[in-house]
Amino acid sequence: MSRELGLDKDGMQKHLRGKDYLADAMGQIMLNSISAMAGQMTFFYTNKVGMAAAAVATLLLLAKIVDAVTDLFMGKIVDKTNTPEGKARPWLRRMIIPGALSIILLFTVPAGAGSFRYVYAFLTNIFASAICYTAIAVPYYTMMN
Repeated sequence: MSRELGLDKDGMQKHLRGKDYLADAMGQIMLNSISAMAGQMTFFYTNKVGMAAAAVATLLLLAKIVDAVTDLFMGKIVDKTNTPEGKARPWLRRMIIPGALSIILLFTVPAGAGSFRYVYAFLTNIFASAICYTAIAVPYYTMMN
């Protein structure tokens, strides 16, 4: 960082500004919200939307398989990211709006859409877990190192 931030109460050099803490907090909210919603999706799709339990289980399994593959690609993307803020931090800010949108889309299954409900549920789960969750979680894991 170009400007000295001073020392904290323990005499350690500060490295983060308020906007960095805000981006971190928003990323954590999205990450934890998407994780919590994943556990509720089976109940929502079967009891509220009226989808078949076996089909819901299959589409959620397939979405998790896609999620496992996208983790590898996101790791490569983070490695190639090169900004003054670092490799991982920009992704936390970039994913605030898509993360919030993914949570809304998970629970807005079109009524009476027939078999399109299954396609919609599959695509929104991929968007939430394989794209948004991955694009938030992988940078967090990178920042730990």
